[in-house]
Amino acid sequence: MSITNPTSYQTLVAANADIRATVWSRKVLKTVDEKSVFKNFRGGEGSKMPVVNKQDLSAGQAQDVVFTLVSAIRGQGVRGEQELKTKTAKIKPHTFRVRVDLMRHAISWTQILKKLRMGGTVDQITSDLMGDWYTRKYDDDIQIRLRNHALLVAPGTNLLRVTNGHSGTTRDQLRSTDTLTPSFIDNGKSTLLSMGASELGMETDQMGATIPKYLFFGPETFLSPLRSNSSYLQGMQYGALRGEGNPLFTGKYPLWNNNVIYPHNIKQDDADGRQGSPFAPVAYLGTAIADTTPTTVTGGGTTDAAGDSDYFAYFPGYSWFITENESLPSDSNDYYFMIYNHRTDKKYEIVKYTAAGVHADAKQIASVTRGSATQTGGTNGGGNVTAQAAGRFSLAHPSGAIIIPCTREGVPINWAMHTGGEALFYATGSEDARPIVHTDDFHVVGKPDDAHLKAFGLQGIRGMSVFTDRRALAKNFVIVEGAATVPGVVPVAFTG
Repeated sequence: MSITNPTSYQTLVAANADIRATVWSRKVLKTVDEKSVFKNFRGGEGSKMPVVNKQDLSAGQAQDVVFTLVSAIRGQGVRGEQELKTKTAKIKPHTFRVRVDLMRHAISWTQILKKLRMGGTVDQITSDLMGDWYTRKYDDDIQIRLRNHALLVAPGTNLLRVTNGHSGTTRDQLRSTDTLTPSFIDNGKSTLLSMGASELGMETDQMGATIPKYLFFGPETFLSPLRSNSSYLQGMQYGALRGEGNPLFTGKYPLWNNNVIYPHNIKQDDADGRQGSPFAPVAYLGTAIADTTPTTVTGGGTTDAAGDSDYFAYFPGYSWFITENESLPSDSNDYYFMIYNHRTDKKYEIVKYTAAGVHADAKQIASVTRGSATQTGGTNGGGNVTAQAAGRFSLAHPSGAIIIPCTREGVPINWAMHTGGEALFYATGSEDARPIVHTDDFHVVGKPDDAHLKAFGLQGIRGMSVFTDRRALAKNFVIVEGAATVPGVVPVAFTG
């Protein structure tokens, strides 16, 4: 006996033609829920998650979604028979606004692609690809927004640099040994506590004392030195399960001082665009460089040597917009990257650039300062001198050479974030991941939707902002900057 009154997709579409668009949108949003690296660290208002989500169905393009907050109450109260009515405390609500705007993206193809199917229907292919794109954009926006706030808006408050055993405080004073340690995680937690950060949650000890919990999130290339640190190794050996479940064998990162250690394992792929992540940027040289003459570095790698995509979008200095007309913080800093010939002679060069040189589409960086041929006082500094002295300096770089951010002295750098709850607020408006379509050229008679040229994509009303309290203080996170271990890249160590 069959089940009565079965509901099929065809039945739903016949009853409501809009259901196809609804299912497509839900599939894209479900991809974000399942694949986002922040999927376990986001929630609604009051959730105490690092990323707070809110949807305002009335908000449209270039409007604000308002989060209403209330400051805590202090004061001494009254004692005995003292009168209270003139000494009551005032409720001090304050609002936090997130500007939302329209964002769109799409994929285009010709009619023959639809007929070839390529392992699935065009709807399936586009929803999968756009779902992955939307997830990456969501994750990237979060990291960029927090990183740039720390680097450009409040570097004295929201930026910590790993300095293991020396007094240097600037980026260019970072040494190759300034990698992440358990003691630095302790320092980050102390900083969050001193700022009054909201914890992710509270745990209690045997006597009932509460212990705040925070999140330390970073790329694996930044976290991996922890696994060779003697203190951390001892903690894993004696403080965790014995046998095959021990983190020494599983590769997991256990809690440290009630900080959740969360590694972001970043995969490189063959996409024509940015690689790595905002906390661990990577690009590949497009147009090969033969000598010191070129002052423009183009991305793209060997497959797209005349690159035309956003290869350098993750690099500091790029103007990353989330809404169209937002005002980004000014950036007059000097930055450096390393071009490393990882597939050939293992030689490299340190290149200086500024934000003004990063192409608006992030496909290249212009007006760079290259090293001199002899390195006897090159304008660009110590990293090239060190490489030259070790026989590792080169002005020639093949297409496909890896490009990574570094210090003036040639120390590869990454970023991580140490956060409590409510570090960033993410808002969506009247629509989110809504499918859009465009057709062009001739179409089959009687089938206006079956045009030769077609594009299918999504649009949404969205925005995000770093949370600040009534003091304009972003109290719930810090960005950590330090030396990184990049696979395949081994420059001459800088030890001061």
